[in-house]
Amino acid sequence: MTRSIAHRGPDDEGILIRDNIAIGHRRLSIIDLETGGQPMCDGENKISITYNGEIYNFKEIRKTLIEKGCIFSTNSDTEVVINAYKHWGTACLEKFRGMFAFAIVDFEKKTVLLARDIFGIKPLNYRIDENFLAFASEIKPLKNLEGKNEIEGSSLALEFYFRYQYIPAPHTIYNNIYKLDKGHFMVVDFSGKILEHKAYFNFTDNNIRVNKSSGTDWEARVSDALQESVKAHMIADVPLGLFLSGGIDSTIIAHFLRKITSAKIKAFTISFGEEKHDELNYAKRVAEKYDLELIHEVVNPDSLALLPGLINDHYGEPFGDNSAIPTYYLSKLARQHVPLVLSGDGGDELFGGYYSYSKWMKNYPPHVIKTKIKNKEFSGLPRYVAGSLKKYFSDSFSFNNEAEWTSQLKITSDEVRSKIWNTEFGKNIYTVNKTFDHSHRNSKKFDRFTYGQLMDINTYLPYSVLAKVDVASMANGLEVRPPFLDKQIKDFIYTLPLSWKYQNINNRFEGKYVLKQILKKDFDDNFVFRPKQGFYTPVDYWFLEKNAGNKLLKEKIADNRKSLESFFNMENVEEIISAHSLENNQSGFLWLLLVFCTWYEQNKISFKSMTLD
Repeated sequence: MTRSIAHRGPDDEGILIRDNIAIGHRRLSIIDLETGGQPMCDGENKISITYNGEIYNFKEIRKTLIEKGCIFSTNSDTEVVINAYKHWGTACLEKFRGMFAFAIVDFEKKTVLLARDIFGIKPLNYRIDENFLAFASEIKPLKNLEGKNEIEGSSLALEFYFRYQYIPAPHTIYNNIYKLDKGHFMVVDFSGKILEHKAYFNFTDNNIRVNKSSGTDWEARVSDALQESVKAHMIADVPLGLFLSGGIDSTIIAHFLRKITSAKIKAFTISFGEEKHDELNYAKRVAEKYDLELIHEVVNPDSLALLPGLINDHYGEPFGDNSAIPTYYLSKLARQHVPLVLSGDGGDELFGGYYSYSKWMKNYPPHVIKTKIKNKEFSGLPRYVAGSLKKYFSDSFSFNNEAEWTSQLKITSDEVRSKIWNTEFGKNIYTVNKTFDHSHRNSKKFDRFTYGQLMDINTYLPYSVLAKVDVASMANGLEVRPPFLDKQIKDFIYTLPLSWKYQNINNRFEGKYVLKQILKKDFDDNFVFRPKQGFYTPVDYWFLEKNAGNKLLKEKIADNRKSLESFFNMENVEEIISAHSLENNQSGFLWLLLVFCTWYEQNKISFKSMTLD
């Protein structure tokens, strides 16, 4: 199992076997290079740990534990986690500031604690079998274990995938392999029985107080918090670099990096050579402003050859975010120079940068009603008001409607999905209208903008963005740290006034307004207030007739047509392929289909119907 994920930890391997417990570890050495090896045991050999991640406040916790009588033999954060568990039990999780997934074996209590950080930066998957319970950072080592129970595919997970481009926790594409969700822990006894499985943190806790004040010092507050977070994330015994797209988020990290250190920092960026979508010139401006060494690489269209290895050897299940390709190449480029980089991931979610928030705010029923009355658009108004009020009362006096929110997340529309499944397989797919019901129930009490942020933080961020970055980086033995995703920053989700999250400037939505105000000191308005681009992958061109993606997809279908017919109505699928053009862009669905075909080609397993528990 450890050797199958050797790419995640190329520096060392360790295995501990005792009683009926076996834990292993692959190490990427970042802190305490000499004595931080794992699995690590306490001085009495009562506690053992295998741990992935970094605790940024480990020195402060270490000092507290020393004052309470704990003795340390290393300078690693791993030993701090062990002693924190010994002293506080599962309550230690609430004290950690960082990214982590770990297993702590308590040989006295005969239990194993599995836990994951509050944002879901680091992954933890587990498999339940009649003969064992196993866990790993990736799905592949779990799938390859010989179990008594046959592994089958989940039709529900497949429906999730074709809706949202990812499979949300606790599900995976396999019926008895699961993802431990962010901010959760599990306690398992030595027989493999789950004794406890619960959230130790959630972003919608009832104790959260929203600050409605409109003070004038928000820019300074955010600046101070971000600078402190960047500094904390720089703790390492190896050189670090920076992912630099030239967008607002990575530029903010560069801004504070330069305030903290005068050292020459390497920054990394890639492009596909598409001038229309290329942000290289912006990255160059940032590098020049902050005296960074910019290292750039152009990715060629033949990058599709990477897909089989990436999906089958690393994700272990279909994963449909097409920016997984450029993120992999960016990580590969960075790893040639440094083992650790900072990134701007999470800036959009925590400070409100996505354009989807603009649409969400425009569709706010009181706003729509006010606009219709102002424009004297009375036709259909009574029906709209009645429908909105019905939803308002059914959602416990909230205009934040889950179906409305999730409708804008779907990569493949309901209409397309109704066409692609064959009749028999379609019967096995349960319509899931409340996919993110738990997150919705706990988020709807907040204002409309914060609701959108919380829904993304609870779903899209961990299941898509962070999953992509973790796999792409660790496939190359690179550690990525996102300073935006920090316990000290999260409170701005609730406390930052809306006017500092977004404004309408020249009839255009400007999210992350407070971040842009910070950058206005260093860059002109053309840089700061330009339209958001994101990580562009030219899949719309790849799937045009006779282009690389189109050819590859047709080859996959031709080679696997008979088995694919057990899922799809192939006539309708081929009709969608033929209909694709730049004007009638079907590349979202076609990319999902190509990835699924690539995965299924090597994993021809039977699928069974599953309901959402």
